[in-house]
Amino acid sequence: MQSPSTTIALPGAELENSVAELLRLLLRGEFKAAEAHPAISLLRAALCGGGFEIPVLDIVAVLPVVGSSEMNGFHIASYEGCGAGDDWYPKLLEEFFSAGIGGSLLALEDYSRYVGSCRVLYGAGNGRVTHGGVLIPKASHFPPKPRTIKYSVEERFAEYAEPLLKQITGPAAVAWLCFGPSDEHALEWSGSVFVTIRSNSAEAEFTLPSGTLDKVYAILNAALYRTIVDSGYREETAHRLEQTYFAFGHDLKNRLDTIGMKEFRESVRNSAPQLLREANECYERFEVLSGLCGVFRAAAKLENGVLPGAWIGSANGPGSTGYKPNKRDFSELNASLKNAVAVFIKIEDPNDELIVRHVNGSSVRKIARPDSYHVMLPQFSAKTTDPHLCFLSGLAELCRNAARAALAADGDLRHVDFTLEITEGFVATVTLYNPLVGTNSGASKSIELLAQLFRRFNSAVEFVQAELIETYEHRRNAGRYVRSRFIYFPMRLQFERRTL
Repeated sequence: MQSPSTTIALPGAELENSVAELLRLLLRGEFKAAEAHPAISLLRAALCGGGFEIPVLDIVAVLPVVGSSEMNGFHIASYEGCGAGDDWYPKLLEEFFSAGIGGSLLALEDYSRYVGSCRVLYGAGNGRVTHGGVLIPKASHFPPKPRTIKYSVEERFAEYAEPLLKQITGPAAVAWLCFGPSDEHALEWSGSVFVTIRSNSAEAEFTLPSGTLDKVYAILNAALYRTIVDSGYREETAHRLEQTYFAFGHDLKNRLDTIGMKEFRESVRNSAPQLLREANECYERFEVLSGLCGVFRAAAKLENGVLPGAWIGSANGPGSTGYKPNKRDFSELNASLKNAVAVFIKIEDPNDELIVRHVNGSSVRKIARPDSYHVMLPQFSAKTTDPHLCFLSGLAELCRNAARAALAADGDLRHVDFTLEITEGFVATVTLYNPLVGTNSGASKSIELLAQLFRRFNSAVEFVQAELIETYEHRRNAGRYVRSRFIYFPMRLQFERRTL
């Protein structure tokens, strides 16, 4: 009788996955998360045993930034110290980089000759690192410059390893495992693992566990390749998405501009003034749509959440060093958001059937229909409409959904309420309340898309989708109500710094 199949866990595969996760954290600059990641402990466990200890383990990599000629350098070390604040190893690295010719071992001109090999330097010191120290993780980024150094590999390695061995008490060795492309025409990258191995034996000499180092080399090499391929795939996908954003936003904006709505309004004003109101309302709808185009166009131009310098409203505003909002900033933001809510709701209400109410504690006040449909955010320049409509596009969508739901209701239920709160930390929250006909409030696909896009803007705008609420103090009858939120974080805005 045939026995059932079983699944056997492969420790090497688990370790490779863990190391690949660690490298991705480092590549993204998430150093605190990397320092807490279990991969370092797993590597230590794989290297230890047979009477050996690992007082220092340091993983270093220089990987390409896909789509440019730049390189990204980072490392994570785990070393024994006397306490959490013991920084003897980072200081040793500082002295190493400032001594001799300077620069990283990975920049040595003959580095590629040593890929796939392990250099070892033995020694016996009487330093500060004794048995049973506290393990201290330390991750950081470094600029991989100069890219190439003409210097002896043996001498540069000795300049690192000899001072290190002096810090270790007892017989020890520093092993340097070199990683990189085997083909000189392949994508440029390099990696190193520096392992300081101390013997627990009283003997003056010992031999490195070569089989263990060979196994760890294979795991790390695979993890480095995976990280490069994965990051390259993600970068390429992001680049294509940015091109799509720009093509969509830019083309739609151009098409809206060529429709000639301004000229059409002037023609209506001169030949059929009784239709001017309808023409204006049509024009304002195009303006809101233009704002959505601005989101896509801006997302295509963003770099690490930094907005164009031409969008800055004030050189001393959000994004500037030491900026603190004053009373005027709070007042202007409050007024601009109140106006935006009124504008966006009334655009959806051409026949003036909706009542818009501002709720402030126990006070409920009806908002008059705006005379102008111009919306602005005081953090942005008045010379262009793009940033204002861009950052208010999500509020426009929430107001649109609330207005349409309210217009489907009967009689007295045709209203939209809103609250506006601005915290001491300068975070503004607009909460919309509207009656609901039927049972399905429905999540907005547009809001989901905008929420994803605004993460690229340093999450300066966030949303809470429409949700049914059990009670609402200011309801106009017993119908069901829905609540949605627009949250704006001006302090998260980052701009290219330019002289205004």
